[in-house]
Amino acid sequence: MNLWQMTQERQPEEAGQMWQRLEARVTGREQARLFAAVRALLERLSGRDPLVLFFENVQWADSTSWELLHCLAQRLQDRPILVLLVQRTGEEEDSSEAGLGEAIALGPLSLEGTAALVGHELGEALEPAGGAALAQAIHEQSGGNPLFIQEIVRWLRRSRPAGPVDLQAMLRASSTLRELVISRLDSLPYGQRAVAKAASVVGDEFQRSDPHPLLAERAEKALPASLNGLEQAQMTLMVEARTDPRYAFRQTLIRELVYDSQPFARRRELHGCIAAHLESRYADDLLAQAQKLRQRGEQS
Repeated sequence: MNLWQMTQERQPEEAGQMWQRLEARVTGREQARLFAAVRALLERLSGRDPLVLFFENVQWADSTSWELLHCLAQRLQDRPILVLLVQRTGEEEDSSEAGLGEAIALGPLSLEGTAALVGHELGEALEPAGGAALAQAIHEQSGGNPLFIQEIVRWLRRSRPAGPVDLQAMLRASSTLRELVISRLDSLPYGQRAVAKAASVVGDEFQRSDPHPLLAERAEKALPASLNGLEQAQMTLMVEARTDPRYAFRQTLIRELVYDSQPFARRRELHGCIAAHLESRYADDLLAQAQKLRQRGEQS
């Protein structure tokens, strides 16, 4: 046994481990100092006046940031500090169980809320006559989504159309919304992306069995789990529970943007597949389904 060789082989490994342990200690010490400094600053500021801290898009926060929030929540409970964390639905860190306070899910704005936001974005109160109709049209196209409402109003302010406008077409042409929706879609697992794209060809509403003929085998096997994932991601919802459940996209705009993200040749191929599928399913009731099949045929 060559003890010298064994010692030489072991020394680099032990040295590397030593430096890793040292680095971890140094990093931990620096983090503790940083946390203490932040806590001291907030204690000082809140000693003068009540304090509100607002953190947006915390679904992208790293582990160290969450550790800091936990530290502050534990050490500053008796201080007049309100901490607001905003994150996308479906990507929540369970802040209630983590001891960070209460989780509040925000739904879409009501028609009245939409009208108020439109008036705020325009910088003026809406006129009773035309204003109500404008708010109604924006509410229908936005689904009460504040981001969509703001995008519509910004477009109206830029273009100042003289007559009636096609808000739906404007939204589909919005690069901001397109990038937002496609970025959200791209962040989903493969199966969910495939199902969302297939379902967008079927229509605003679809049954669980409809995407089957449009999916590759890999995505088809995971269809139930993918549909559950799309619900959790707030892209779709189940509107009728039955043997073949019926689903719908939460907003027509989302379906249209997902649909438009696919190449024309691919959309045409999928339309042909779904038309054949529907024709086979409703072979005994083709007249009742003629309109739906005709639309599929025209788009294919």
